[in-house]
Amino acid sequence: MGIIEDLNALLAANVFAVLLVFSRVGTALMLMPGVGSPYTPARTRLLLALGLSVCIAPLVRSELPSQPASLPALFGLIAGEAVIGAFLGTISLIFMGVFDTAGQMISTQMALSAAYI
Repeated sequence: MGIIEDLNALLAANVFAVLLVFSRVGTALMLMPGVGSPYTPARTRLLLALGLSVCIAPLVRSELPSQPASLPALFGLIAGEAVIGAFLGTISLIFMGVFDTAGQMISTQMALSAAYI
């Protein structure tokens, strides 16, 4: 019975790692330009976030915290990862807005804005 208990513990640890990575990656993808736009189907975003989470989780498993002892601690970890993901997604959204505005200003200064109308 020792092998089955070890496998159950390993499965729970891997699911926990994927859950934490998914909360950060999913929140970031929800806000990122292009992927987070209303034109991208929700299932596509979900599958992309799940695929990235499954690929990234084994790479960052050693940096993730150990399994929480209680349910409020689990919700605290997930909320913290979601806040970090929201920050990353918002920063990428702001940068893309800045690049778009800078490109429009440059084209106006170069008198190429007539082609933009």
